[in-house]
Amino acid sequence: MIRLLFLVLCGISLGAAALQPVPPPNWPGPFDIQTNTKTDPVVPLNMGPLQVVLERSTLAEIRNAIGIGQVGAQGDASESVRWLCYTLSRAEPKQRLWLHSGELGGGNIIDGFSAVELSRKGKAQQGCPELPKAFLPVRLTNGLWLGSTDKAIQRTLGSSRRQGALRSYEYLGKDGDFDVSGTLVVRIEGGKARSLCVNHTTTN
Repeated sequence: MIRLLFLVLCGISLGAAALQPVPPPNWPGPFDIQTNTKTDPVVPLNMGPLQVVLERSTLAEIRNAIGIGQVGAQGDASESVRWLCYTLSRAEPKQRLWLHSGELGGGNIIDGFSAVELSRKGKAQQGCPELPKAFLPVRLTNGLWLGSTDKAIQRTLGSSRRQGALRSYEYLGKDGDFDVSGTLVVRIEGGKARSLCVNHTTTN
């Protein structure tokens, strides 16, 4: 179930008309969901002064705090996902960020996010507006983000499973009687992170 949810969140094809919501990117894989890290690789996401904590922050809260953003939706039942998308044109190179909520998040509690680098021609659009400057920079609380070197990622998170350019960090643990799954997949090209996909779930 956890594996299916992760693939749903990160497996929606990229691309939409300018006036339509922009879905999260298609993510290569899959990796087998088996523990390979002793600690959870998923940490909160900082958007300037705003912090996104997976399985705690909601799409509505983040949308209200930022003041702009269009909630997109796709899929049904276990394959349903809702998201907010923001473009970071001030970043070098340009980037795009999605905050998403799947079935276990009830379509509102954020349980994952994705980020990719854009080409120089990439630009904001109605379905993925420009992230206001006040909410920059965007970084994980451990300092990692797009552009981080492979060495820095390994120094922070340790060794990983590898599949071509992909590095996968997967954690399965317990929080009392609940099962916790944290997954972070990063695509490395030219020695640096070019895309990220993160998911976190807690189930009984």
